[in-house]
Amino acid sequence: MTTSNDTLLVWQRPIPSGRPGAAALSPEEVAAEGVALADREGLHTVSVKRVASKLNVPLTRVEGYLRSREDLLDLMLDAALGEIELPPRDPSVDWRADLSAIAHATQAAALRHPWLRSLAGTRIPCGPAGLRHTERVLEAVDGMGLDPATATHSVNTVLAFVYGFVQLEMGVSGRKDDASIERRTATAHYLMDAIAGGEYPALARVFSDASISTDDAFEKGLGYVLDGVGLQIERAGGAKPGETGGSADATAAPRSAARRARRRS
Repeated sequence: MTTSNDTLLVWQRPIPSGRPGAAALSPEEVAAEGVALADREGLHTVSVKRVASKLNVPLTRVEGYLRSREDLLDLMLDAALGEIELPPRDPSVDWRADLSAIAHATQAAALRHPWLRSLAGTRIPCGPAGLRHTERVLEAVDGMGLDPATATHSVNTVLAFVYGFVQLEMGVSGRKDDASIERRTATAHYLMDAIAGGEYPALARVFSDASISTDDAFEKGLGYVLDGVGLQIERAGGAKPGETGGSADATAAPRSAARRARRRS
């Protein structure tokens, strides 16, 4: 199939060499500036023009490689996915521990780059790092008896949980300036007053349960999602009941990394 230059993906285009004697403008440089800008000021502030300015190169030089902001976002998504410390494939590690480790590693990257969840949910990760990430996630359930569609839905559900939970985490931790802290305090008081009248008994029971902690909320929720994946594997005959659990040691390091990332955010 023939593709015109105008419709080539950024991964298919040659990197422009620039002026004679000038160093080539690498995709890594372009992506790094976009990532840094999005981390500091938010994804909405990222543009090809601003990245060219940060790189101190003419806009036309960057535009010779990037046809649009969409190309820049593709590069940024791939750069962020490339930071995910994917565990090496180990046949001795069961699928549940494997997926759990991948989920924690993905969570850590999404906490470092809050905009990652938006890009991961709106575009296909076609870059080399994105393809490696997708391959590695699917590899965790490969050979478990799932048909391709069920395997895809299963791992997508795990990733959707990770990015969705990061959204909640960022909303809770969020900014730490006086105005946001004051607003969160006011919100907490309002909620306590709202449930005190007895109109929301289910909420009241949740609020009164001291055992509910944000520290283990990710772990609990991920466990529920993996239980669902395990059910699909059992139905496919890929595992027997009781053979879907992973050891605690297999995910201890990824959990610690994710908690460190939360404290830094």
